[in-house]
Amino acid sequence: MAKKNTSRIELLVELDENKIPEKIYWTAKDGNISKKETKVALLSLWDSESRESLKIDLWTKDMPIDDMKMFFEETPVVDIDVKSHVARLNTFDSRDVITNCITEYPDH
Repeated sequence: MAKKNTSRIELLVELDENKIPEKIYWTAKDGNISKKETKVALLSLWDSESRESLKIDLWTKDMPIDDMKMFFEETPVVDIDVKSHVARLNTFDSRDVITNCITEYPDH
């Protein structure tokens, strides 16, 4: 039997005392990337058994609003709910975005 190839991509998230991301690192050994820092990570998965999408959207609390806007403009598939919240904020605080999303979209 032939050996199957596998690949692993890892995320490491450092949280503050309120469990808000302060640092996000990613590693992909196949790509020679080891603990590279990033400000945002969006992960979407499809669960074919339950026929629903599963999402993890993380960004650090110090990510500038202009960088976030640029990120969402350059990302082909964007969660429109989060994008609309970011666009409405005059100043960026990730806790406000998260709180607004939870309050206005409790089923998401």
